[in-house]
Amino acid sequence: MVIDFLSATTTERHKFLERSSIVGMSLALSVGGGSEGHRIFPFLLATEDKEIIESRIRQIVLNEPLQDLLHAMTIVFEAKSYCLENPNTSQCDFIDDLFRTTIHLLQERWKNTQEVITTELLGLYYKLVDLGESYFPSPPLEFTWRTIISEIEQALDEAAKQYQVDESVELELGNLISLIKLLETEEPRFLKFVDFPKCVVKLTNKFFQLCLEDAQEIYEYSGETDDPFSAYDEERQRYESLYEITEKFLEYDIELAEGLSADTILKAMQYAMNDCEERAQEYYIPEPDFEKTSSSGSGISIGSLFSDL
Repeated sequence: MVIDFLSATTTERHKFLERSSIVGMSLALSVGGGSEGHRIFPFLLATEDKEIIESRIRQIVLNEPLQDLLHAMTIVFEAKSYCLENPNTSQCDFIDDLFRTTIHLLQERWKNTQEVITTELLGLYYKLVDLGESYFPSPPLEFTWRTIISEIEQALDEAAKQYQVDESVELELGNLISLIKLLETEEPRFLKFVDFPKCVVKLTNKFFQLCLEDAQEIYEYSGETDDPFSAYDEERQRYESLYEITEKFLEYDIELAEGLSADTILKAMQYAMNDCEERAQEYYIPEPDFEKTSSSGSGISIGSLFSDL
């Protein structure tokens, strides 16, 4: 109803577009809408519509938070993808222009703004530029890389004080691995530029040493919760996550510090995982089975009694 009204009323449509958030832009550039899924770009009806939409996308890409930026890129990606599959659609010339404009605006934003480009955002950028016929360069990544490395170093320093590798270290190192995997495919030149993996040898060795010391300090439940089973199981999951991160870094033939070996680190964490799993099982309480027949011998199950209430 709203789309029909705005499509038929030029003045109201322009007001809507001028005030639209990212959600409004998503509606304006949607494909496959309507009751039968045939409505395409419902608000691209006149030249002024296109001018307003381009202006709003420009404002969002240059000025809005990263989550809105991600949404805007997704909208343009889906619109461009539709036009590549349906090149005879009348609005596709505008979508092509909007596509190129969006990429140039992204480059302008990242050139002039010191902000971390998340791996999700960067991955979407590479998917977006792959749709174009021209070459578009990778965004500047030095600030993002330096920031991620710095945050990992801080997290490792905190872990060393606590004598435990906590979730913040797992999260930061997981982000770094995701970024490296993406860059290996999309921008391997940057990894050469930062001299990877040599540039992370000191950092990863500190992580490996902390993991080894953590795993060798056997976890003992001390009554911090009323559920020792979950406490041990959470510890097992923590060691499992650290084990996986360690394996991924070792794939890059990281030069290990004296006294460290891949076998020793992995075996220690495997032992810690197994130990926590065994201790968890000691506290495991099976869920009651309400479907079992009652002990009175009547043949009536508790579950069937509840079903009649």
